[in-house]
Amino acid sequence: GLPMLFDINMIDEASSWGIEINTKKLSDILGVDVVTTVAREGIGVSKIKDNLSQMKVPKKLVEYPDWVEQYLEIISKLLNTKEVSPRTIGLLLLADDSGIENYIKRRFGLGMLEQLKALSEDFRKGKTQSSRVLFIEIYNKKADEIVQAVQKITPPSKNPFIMKFGDWCTQLT
Repeated sequence: GLPMLFDINMIDEASSWGIEINTKKLSDILGVDVVTTVAREGIGVSKIKDNLSQMKVPKKLVEYPDWVEQYLEIISKLLNTKEVSPRTIGLLLLADDSGIENYIKRRFGLGMLEQLKALSEDFRKGKTQSSRVLFIEIYNKKADEIVQAVQKITPPSKNPFIMKFGDWCTQLT
């Protein structure tokens, strides 16, 4: 639920490897503006600055199993917070994230943390796969779909000098 701007940095390096990204299509898929930069050289940084005030909330791209959505619905009703999305809190709880547990304990108290952890355990009962692994699979599958839709790879020139020069340029500090 947070407004975002998507930046593809090192676009020059991608190009040197024959990677072309359809930023318009990526923007349409994500529902946010997409800019490209070569930050080390300051190229495109002004595009980031220009777009910061116009950031948008991205589209919901990931679909979770029904039991996860039911759990997230309950979490959203139990937690009244605008600091961190209750859905995010719920997903992190299902993945046993200790950082979110500390946040809940500080923000809502130990009683709420224990209640939410117990609820999380109830929803995970009988599942053969950990929530963390399930989420990784869901996210990777969606990322692969997006990459297939927006990325085109044309094998780069086999000129060894150009390849070596590109490597040198990215290794300079």
